[in-house]
Amino acid sequence: MQQNENHLTITGKIRYSMTNDYMFRSTLQSNPKILRGLLGSLLHIQPDEIEDISIENPILLGESFKDKKYILDILVKLNKCSYINLEMQLLNKHNWSDRSLLYLCRVFSNLEIGDDYCNVKPATHIGFVNYTDSPANPQFYSTFKLLDTMNHRVFSDKLVLSVVDLTQVNLATDEDKAYQIDRWAKIFKANTWEELRMLTRDNEYMEEVTKTLFNCNMDPKICKQCQDWEFEQKLIKMEENQRKKLELEAARLSNENTELTHKNTELANKNYELANKNYELTDKNCELTDKNCELTDKNCELTDKNCELTEENTQLRDEIALLKTQLASLSKP
Repeated sequence: MQQNENHLTITGKIRYSMTNDYMFRSTLQSNPKILRGLLGSLLHIQPDEIEDISIENPILLGESFKDKKYILDILVKLNKCSYINLEMQLLNKHNWSDRSLLYLCRVFSNLEIGDDYCNVKPATHIGFVNYTDSPANPQFYSTFKLLDTMNHRVFSDKLVLSVVDLTQVNLATDEDKAYQIDRWAKIFKANTWEELRMLTRDNEYMEEVTKTLFNCNMDPKICKQCQDWEFEQKLIKMEENQRKKLELEAARLSNENTELTHKNTELANKNYELANKNYELTDKNCELTDKNCELTDKNCELTDKNCELTEENTQLRDEIALLKTQLASLSKP
């Protein structure tokens, strides 16, 4: 980057764009005019209707957000009568619904002790996200309110949650385009100075972005924090990827365990069937053994009877032989 360059002459890639959470905070905090133009578009009002605008949670730009545990969301008090919380969320941490609702409720809890509940100031949380939280129902600029689920009557206008999906600019409605919300989204995502100047020309509020973003990119302390923020986002992404890998591995092991459990159940069932068959065979074997014993007993009885008959037959032979001898003696003269 050349020393004499300014926001009108610089070219090439923007080092830190407004999708960087710290640069988002730095740019908007540094120039209330940008904030006024942005909120005018988002709230569907003219910027000159915003008579008073103040950041309720300013930070010392360039100071480490880690050391002080800064919350980089921007809490804006508008016309001294309402609060707007702005947040840039680059990575999908899968907690957007709960996170944004919690932030909104914190902002809505703005009564002092002893104040009447009717004096609670309206609260709006507007999140700029670089992912689609609900892929089944993608929208560019969506707004949520408390309402009756039967007749859709709005319960209160004092609690509002809006989301700008920077990845769905092509879904911007005619109303979104009329208030140039799609143009602001493109400004946030601009990658080059040439693209940024083209997007911001002919709009006094948007033109301030180029100048302020350039100045912030020239500030070494702010750039250091932007660099730290990007490094932290990379760590978060690495942890998320690692978590997904571990979840996939856990799912794979769970599936394998389920398959092994099924196989074990099948083997157990087969083993049970084989055990039953073994019991049946054992019973049949016992029956055959009993029958064999009965046959053995009968065989023994037959053997004993055969011995008796043999003895009787021997006796009869002896008697017959004796009779023959006696007859032979009688027949001699």
